[in-house]
Amino acid sequence: MVNKFDFQFSKNDDKLLVHYRLKPQIKNDSKSYDIIGMHVFGKNLEPIWDEEVTMPYTEKKMNNLDYSVDGQGNAYILTTVYDDETTDDKKRNDNNANYHIELLKMSGRANKIVITPVTLGNKFINKVYLFEVSDSYMICAGFYNNVNNRNAVDGIFTFKLTKEGDLLDSRSYEIPLEVLNMYVSERAQRRNEKKEEKDRAEFEELELRELFVDENGGILLIGEQHYIQTHTYYYSNGTMRTYYTYHYNDLLVTKINGSGQLEWMRKLPKRQTGTSGRGSMSYKHMAADGSHYFLFLDNERNLELTPDRFPAVYNDGAEGFLTAYKVSDASGNVDKVSITSTRDVLGLPVYQFQTSRILPVDKNSFVVEVYKKKKQDVLIRVDLAK
Repeated sequence: MVNKFDFQFSKNDDKLLVHYRLKPQIKNDSKSYDIIGMHVFGKNLEPIWDEEVTMPYTEKKMNNLDYSVDGQGNAYILTTVYDDETTDDKKRNDNNANYHIELLKMSGRANKIVITPVTLGNKFINKVYLFEVSDSYMICAGFYNNVNNRNAVDGIFTFKLTKEGDLLDSRSYEIPLEVLNMYVSERAQRRNEKKEEKDRAEFEELELRELFVDENGGILLIGEQHYIQTHTYYYSNGTMRTYYTYHYNDLLVTKINGSGQLEWMRKLPKRQTGTSGRGSMSYKHMAADGSHYFLFLDNERNLELTPDRFPAVYNDGAEGFLTAYKVSDASGNVDKVSITSTRDVLGLPVYQFQTSRILPVDKNSFVVEVYKKKKQDVLIRVDLAK
């Protein structure tokens, strides 16, 4: 087993939580209780407390989702707890969840755990993050679905919890049909409209990629449509060949202010497909001067894309345009900026571009490393307009 240790920092970086799971003594999920090792350190790595904490439920009954630590050195575990003792199925039926969310708080006092149940009605949770916002409370946010479909999202939820374990606020924000129907085919629009009549329209294959909390307690959530397809071919001699295609498509970006009000929700279209993992696909987020930048490689035919058109596909490894969506943090207004073509960067064709190689160097610029052949790499610097 690799990656035995995980690390979390408090909002002000003054506290560090190192946690790990001990190997269970009983190899039976319905009888075994997980023991989580938790070590909290201060700013200069001075030990504050450490304890191997026995979870309050069996492995079968709970599933830990996220960990966090606050500025006072308290550690938190956000977990799914199944209501049915005999199964870990997430649904009683298509419309009723078989679990609820609990926040476990630990402060290093002899295995004492403060438990706060969180009720989200009958919503099914797809992905969730837990963050410290201030000295007073934590915030939890993620995606939900109205039916038990792990590969689709109906909306976004948030809730606030005090450090004492009291639930302050719980909100949900459904993705509007007009957002779902942007940059999709007419067939997909008709399907969404029929599903909306039953309150079942959803954003398919959406993954929660990043969550940012600003100084006022506002939240920015970034989701990316990502899925993997399996293709199998059978030959006349009885052999077969299997390969996979990786898809990185639209972004859904949502801004919620510190009072819990939805400021804006934007769908940022892109279509990226490849056969070798992530490669040159997906995106890189940067923030500068009140705007968010989402950098990615796009197909040249999408330079003048309108909301009623389906985006052309960018194929991993092919020539493309380094493109940025510039989104105003205050208003959500979107500008699309084409930065450069990979076949002509100041007269130089470049190769092996990857968004993971984008490195911000200050608030308004970044560099990216690319290959220019003859065993030579080059750094390209891009300055963002203020």
